[in-house]
Amino acid sequence: MIKVTTKNGLDLFISLCDDVDPNKGGYYCEVYLDEGDCLNIDNFVIQKADLDCFINREEGIETLCKVYAK
Repeated sequence: MIKVTTKNGLDLFISLCDDVDPNKGGYYCEVYLDEGDCLNIDNFVIQKADLDCFINREEGIETLCKVYAK
């Protein structure tokens, strides 16, 4: 799980699941208010094509989570 902080100071937790075709290599993400929470409040997809723009894949994942979660 990745922890991000919104511009309003709210901590959010993002879980990542490997996505399937047509976005194989990307991620399906769910947003939670608490690290141990079982009810997600939102979701989004990180496109494989967006990740391909980053040299460091892990850095790309964290950057995109921060962008999409805000």
